[in-house]
Amino acid sequence: MGAGDHFNDYVGHYRFGVSGDKGEVSITRIGDKLYDTWADEEATELLPGKYDMFFSREDGLAERFLRDKSGKVTGILYTLGDGEVEAKRMP
Repeated sequence: MGAGDHFNDYVGHYRFGVSGDKGEVSITRIGDKLYDTWADEEATELLPGKYDMFFSREDGLAERFLRDKSGKVTGILYTLGDGEVEAKRMP
């Protein structure tokens, strides 16, 4: 298995709040790199940490992809300084 083989697991749209009222983020893959895109902002490269953990160089944000018991990615847990917020994967 190559270094980025599991990156496809993360690609998709995620939303904050019950109906996305707190915002949405898209995760895309280009080659061996992952990017997150917020609303109308430019895509930001995610730097890989441990398996499901990524970091953003721009803002120091830590992102951990959450999986269910079957291994399917169900959301992203963002760690921001002193708190955490979760984005749920949209079907």
